[in-house]
Amino acid sequence: STASMPPMTPCSPAWVAVARGGTAVAVALFLVAALRMTGRVRVVWLALWSFQALTWVGDVLYNYYQYQTGDVPFPGPPDVFYLAAYASGFVGLVILVKDLNAGRDQIAWIDSVIITVAATSVVGVVIVAPSLAESSALDWSSGLSLGYPLLDVVLLSALVRMLFSSRQVSRPMALLAAVLAVYLLGTDLYKVLVATGLDDVTLTW
Repeated sequence: STASMPPMTPCSPAWVAVARGGTAVAVALFLVAALRMTGRVRVVWLALWSFQALTWVGDVLYNYYQYQTGDVPFPGPPDVFYLAAYASGFVGLVILVKDLNAGRDQIAWIDSVIITVAATSVVGVVIVAPSLAESSALDWSSGLSLGYPLLDVVLLSALVRMLFSSRQVSRPMALLAAVLAVYLLGTDLYKVLVATGLDDVTLTW
């Protein structure tokens, strides 16, 4: 009966299963759309699809350890897929930037560097510094914890460079920028919550 069903609260197994199932459908549709494209456009979108797919696999593995064993290894198998996802996303954005701007655009590069330096400063103060203060020694776990927000900045720099490379932002490009921006905001906000001891707040997911 409905009364005997467990509540579907954020981060409950039922809630996570629905979220991962919805993402699986989105990943499948993304692949179908990417395969319909041709040439270098297909390469770009397959790279970005790999970013989404690898992130999904990492999340599924993370939830498996979380709910089946109660102990998520860190570093562990999920991190292999997360790191590969960053590489795929960066490759896709770099190819896209190269296609959008065959020549040199010094103004766009300068704007991108300014924004990237600003973002790096914020990440360093809000996330990296508290993590270093709590770490007694720099090992693989603490190094990877510091590496994730820096990888977010790398993706952000590629995203900003893509936007400044195009004089007129198309609708697909705007949607791509919005999706990546929301992803980076959500992950970095969660890292801020962890760094400040508020990681039990689950609304960012």
